[in-house]
Amino acid sequence: MYEEVFGEDEELRMSLAMTLDSDYYWAEFVNINHVGEWAYSVINRVENALNSLRVRFNLRNGQLEIVVNNGWIRDANLLLGIETPETYMEYNVKIRADSSESMVINGFNDVTISLLSPKTKTQIKKPIKIMRGAMKR
Repeated sequence: MYEEVFGEDEELRMSLAMTLDSDYYWAEFVNINHVGEWAYSVINRVENALNSLRVRFNLRNGQLEIVVNNGWIRDANLLLGIETPETYMEYNVKIRADSSESMVINGFNDVTISLLSPKTKTQIKKPIKIMRGAMKR
């Protein structure tokens, strides 16, 4: 999913290769600490990258503004899913590193906002549900 969103990353691939290098598993000189450190490096980088993606919203004058922020060091290609009781729409969004993009929707009923990977449509973050009745209170 990392490369689907952020593109190819040679450093990440090399870390993964070191993690999966069969010599460290099967040879008589197995080094569990070495394998663990490389695995941690891969997992940590991917989690940091995906956690740098944020979605927030603002409600003003019957309009819903959706802001997607990319705090990572690489550009992100994402799919923004917007579901209402009547429709479901998807928008391809490219967000430069350390910046954000916004979208305004005029009028809305109950809305669910999803952030997805662009090809496999894998959910990156938990969906945000905005209930109109809950906002009136």
